[in-house]
Amino acid sequence: MAPNARSSHLTLAVLVALLASATLAAQGAKVAARDQLTITVFGVEDLSGKFPVNPDGTVNYPHLGSLRVAGLETSQVANTLSAKLKEAGLLLNPQVTVELTQTPNKKVLVTGAVRTPGQLPFAGELTLFEALALAGSATSDAGDLVLVVRATGNGQGEGNMIEVSRAELESGRMERNVPLQDGDQVVVPRAQQVFISGQVRSPGAYNVPSGSTVMQAIILAGGLTDRGTYRGVKILRDGKEVKNVKNETSVRPGDTIVVKASAF
Repeated sequence: MAPNARSSHLTLAVLVALLASATLAAQGAKVAARDQLTITVFGVEDLSGKFPVNPDGTVNYPHLGSLRVAGLETSQVANTLSAKLKEAGLLLNPQVTVELTQTPNKKVLVTGAVRTPGQLPFAGELTLFEALALAGSATSDAGDLVLVVRATGNGQGEGNMIEVSRAELESGRMERNVPLQDGDQVVVPRAQQVFISGQVRSPGAYNVPSGSTVMQAIILAGGLTDRGTYRGVKILRDGKEVKNVKNETSVRPGDTIVVKASAF
């Protein structure tokens, strides 16, 4: 994704997330646990009022008992109530409206290689993409992997941890856009850094994706100079020289790659 496109994409996500934290009265907003519904049944005061959404996503409504509303739009809640009031014989033609008040009573913690790490209070629903945007987006030394650490089991992987590729997320693969829960921690680890020296166009330290080869690392450094050669490339690792280095040899965090000059 081009830098300008990515910037626009992140800016849009920020606006979406901020709007999700405001009070929403418009029809079409989705209900989440701990929100509050204002239900009006025209002409029937006993069935109208403010009703909190329970942590399990249900609301306790007079004469109808517990109704699941989390994940529904306000218009769907209104239709459900109207139908159930009619089925129960309470009203012949109930006219129901539902308004939703969302308050930022949930929070997630974003840590690691982001511009503004810390706690993010939110209301309603918050996705991983929106949380990263609200945390100022990833820094230049961030790796591709993003971890969502969940305090309680959710059936999405051993250890209550979900792994997401940031590149896939930012490229528009919204199936990787994990809905966050209250108490989640989002961790953005820093990338591997490899130091590349010798006959490359831009020697220095580079963030190298996991599994990268010697050749891929050298390409990150601008490729070989006119005098550079892939023959005899050295890798220094933990104070020792790695033996039998080839172009397809995998590099590791902390490696130093030394590119020699051609003898000709």
